[in-house]
Amino acid sequence: MKRTAAIYRYILAPLHQIITQRFCSTSLLFKEFPQSTKGSQIPSSSLSQPGWGSPLKWFDDSESGLHDPIKTSYAREFMRSIRPFVEMIRSLPDTCAAPPPWQTWRTRKIRIAIIDTGIDAENDITMQTALAYGSIKSCRGFAGNEEDFQDVHGHGTHIARLMLTVAPAAELYVAKIANEKTLDSSALSRIAEAIKWAHKTMKVDIISLSFGLDSNNRNVEIDKAIFNAISDDTIIFAASANNGGNRPRAYPANRRTGVICIHASDGRGNDGGISPSPEPRKSNFSTLGISIESRWKGKKVLKSGTSFATPIAAAIAANMLEFARYKCSLDEYEHRRLHSYDSIEEVLHLMAEERQGYHYIMPLRMWDGADDTDVAGKLVEIARS
Repeated sequence: MKRTAAIYRYILAPLHQIITQRFCSTSLLFKEFPQSTKGSQIPSSSLSQPGWGSPLKWFDDSESGLHDPIKTSYAREFMRSIRPFVEMIRSLPDTCAAPPPWQTWRTRKIRIAIIDTGIDAENDITMQTALAYGSIKSCRGFAGNEEDFQDVHGHGTHIARLMLTVAPAAELYVAKIANEKTLDSSALSRIAEAIKWAHKTMKVDIISLSFGLDSNNRNVEIDKAIFNAISDDTIIFAASANNGGNRPRAYPANRRTGVICIHASDGRGNDGGISPSPEPRKSNFSTLGISIESRWKGKKVLKSGTSFATPIAAAIAANMLEFARYKCSLDEYEHRRLHSYDSIEEVLHLMAEERQGYHYIMPLRMWDGADDTDVAGKLVEIARS
């Protein structure tokens, strides 16, 4: 018995500590050790490391006091610059013939799912208006009551505000998975359930994930939900992370394929200083994510993070799909091809410039020396390739 206790105390217990400390997800394999015999208790210090149930920071953003006024002016400049693009998308129903009703693949609006902390439907007039007029089409809670999608943190509301601003023609579907920027690792299944709801039930075209997890917390349920979504040509955008060169891309943005990883630039395309280092032979898309003006509970705030670059990139992609819905003569197969991961990557590259190792997305680049007919032709070529 003494030999067994010694093996447990000096070999198995330290090994368990090392594994759960370094590889959080592996601790699922070690949910509980058998009770030790009297006198063989693990010292209290060895129990202080976080285990599988410990909270994970699943998104991050900086406070307004950290923002450079020059970067703020660049952010405003970016938003002013894309306004003609946004207004052109908004006016498509008034300036173009409606898609024929028998071409059902063209008659449906572009649908975007936001999986985050919900929206502030009680205090935010922009969210209330979007709900009243159907721009926000459906909301669901996954952090308790299905009817509870109220945002008590603000992150999800900022994401939705950006999406409504940049993609005015899209329909939004909101999934609330948490109330704070930390999420118990045991609750990662909420993310998978929200992705499945967006993909299977709401049948969205785009899913925006303004968060990321350490690669050690890669989750089988989330992987399966993402795989099923991208297999049906649902386009997924995810934030790369805000740790600069200290850490690699977060999960699920670090997937080899199927998820479009977004980094943060300032309003002139300069590296924002918070994104992971660009990876060779990969798409390193970036767009505005530094010093963006928003509002929370009636007060103006400034937000930075790849979290905020992600909805802008997703909204730009949605606008291009909306443009194609009115301007491109595509059959149903070609329409579906344009909605695929590979095609959207090509579209984003057409409006991107390589800058400081990143592919900086500025939608007006698509119209440099071109008109709507030229742009439509490029989209048709991608859909038919």
